[in-house]
Amino acid sequence: GGLTNMEMAVVAGKIIRSMMENGHKPVSLMQGSIMTALDMPGLSVTVLPLAISSFPSTKLSVEEALHRPVKCVAWPGFTSVPAEFSHCAPLDTDPDAHVAEFSGTGCKVLHNVVEAVCNRLLEEANQLGKLDAIVGDGDIGDTLSRGSKAVLAVLPRLPDSPSKS
Repeated sequence: GGLTNMEMAVVAGKIIRSMMENGHKPVSLMQGSIMTALDMPGLSVTVLPLAISSFPSTKLSVEEALHRPVKCVAWPGFTSVPAEFSHCAPLDTDPDAHVAEFSGTGCKVLHNVVEAVCNRLLEEANQLGKLDAIVGDGDIGDTLSRGSKAVLAVLPRLPDSPSKS
């Protein structure tokens, strides 16, 4: 459907974690837009057990066959799933853990620029959502608002923040 690669990656990560938590061992993943429609966000999930040892005509295992190169340019291909699959922690679990060490006048200027950009994104959230709805799912305003609010919440705690002066 009309999902972005990032949205598909989030879903794929959740599916892999769920499979592992339920005792399955996913070995390969294909993620991509194969047949899409801009106005129909959605996805399809296919789980293929690798119990078939090989294809009689090629002597390739199912996994080997799926990983073979193809001439179709749009085919996204497969990637291996690492045995120790993990994901990044969301920022709100411990915002201070993600704060970079920096100081100086240039950082105060950067702080002011980041703050101004976040505030402008918040002001324009509805318009951004309307524009995104023309070509996508219309959620970019909400997404950027959540991100801007999270950044604005952390900014005062940064070293050399103008609010600490």
